[in-house]
Amino acid sequence: MWDNAHLLRGIANVLFGFSVLLMVYGLLRYVAQLPAFSLQAVVLTAAPQRVDVDQLQEVVREQVRGNFFTVDLAATRAAFQQLPWVRSVSVRRRFPWQLEVVIEEHVALARWNKTALVNTHGELFEAQSDETLPEFSGESENSLVVARMYGELEQELLPMQRHIAQLDLSPRLTWQV
Repeated sequence: MWDNAHLLRGIANVLFGFSVLLMVYGLLRYVAQLPAFSLQAVVLTAAPQRVDVDQLQEVVREQVRGNFFTVDLAATRAAFQQLPWVRSVSVRRRFPWQLEVVIEEHVALARWNKTALVNTHGELFEAQSDETLPEFSGESENSLVVARMYGELEQELLPMQRHIAQLDLSPRLTWQV
């Protein structure tokens, strides 16, 4: 092997190429950490109706870490997702040096078992509301079924100008309106 110049030259070229790649990687990583790339703003695409602005600011202060290139979008999305009234969140980078946050809020349809709220998609969520809402009760895995039945029954009662105040689905799948 030591007397094979062609093989030694090939090994040296591979090692040289690998070291150049490591240097380029290190340089790019160093440049990405420079303060010139720090985030200048976190932009909400729409003003929140239910989500508390102070809570949003707290999430930005405490959870958004890194600069334009190194911010963890998944962790940031998860932090916003933990807030009450937030149904879904989309976070993306927006040039120059901004983070764009799109928040979809829950729309409360009814109270669920007097402990939670159910939204128009039949999903349960925890939040405070002073609205006068109908009362739903049942097992939590049936929230979508109850929400759909509520929509159907409301359509039937619309010509009579009546509304449902309470809708119950028992564990034996019997309805009570």
